[in-house]
Amino acid sequence: MEIIKADKSHKKYVLKLLDDFRTACNAIIDPKKKYVSTTAKDNGGSTFDNVINSTSSAIFLAKQGNEYIGIVTVYKIPKIRKGEYCGEIEEMYVNQNFQGKGVAQLLIDAVIDWAKKEGMVTIRLESSNELKRAHGFYEKVGFSFHARGYERKI
Repeated sequence: MEIIKADKSHKKYVLKLLDDFRTACNAIIDPKKKYVSTTAKDNGGSTFDNVINSTSSAIFLAKQGNEYIGIVTVYKIPKIRKGEYCGEIEEMYVNQNFQGKGVAQLLIDAVIDWAKKEGMVTIRLESSNELKRAHGFYEKVGFSFHARGYERKI
């Protein structure tokens, strides 16, 4: 297994993994609903192009043989008040067949290495309340619960 930093050539794999991620999350949040996400494939292409060209973001992929099995996206966020930068993990997903096999740890390690090189002092993330297994993993690798997240559509 290897962890690679995505580039333009990984677009279709990134979009597929992000749709798989949303499908898996929705199956946990509302198991009765048979929802299959295509929003990344349908809408995410131009955003991917912008993100992949940015020096303030990174997408890491886990690859087993010829199969892409995991993803994490991270962004460098300024904290002007503190005079520092933090990393913000937006998405993190490992294919169900590979969960519990160290893939997520390798993805987090890649994020931490990148964040250190970029001069960040913290990494943060948000997670849906229903994703209890993910919460256990985050705490196991050193994250602590400290806030609530809010979102408003505009």
